[in-house]
Amino acid sequence: MAAALMRDCAGSRVNVHSAGSGTLAKIDPTVAQAMEEAGIQLEEAYSKPLTEEVLRAADVVVIMGRKVVRGEDPRGRMAS
Repeated sequence: MAAALMRDCAGSRVNVHSAGSGTLAKIDPTVAQAMEEAGIQLEEAYSKPLTEEVLRAADVVVIMGRKVVRGEDPRGRMAS
């Protein structure tokens, strides 16, 4: 959801990659409906693994979720 919103807002000015901390069989229908109402389609969205390699390659990491805690990312920067 966050990646789709960023792509919609920033267009080609940024490279956006999405990853998840777990597997997701399908997108929550309420989320899909809210995004559709905002004009953002999620048909191609799926959960990809969040690996140390992905984190190390990123300039900025945005972490969202119900169980997110503040901690240090593998690059030694603070994450919240």
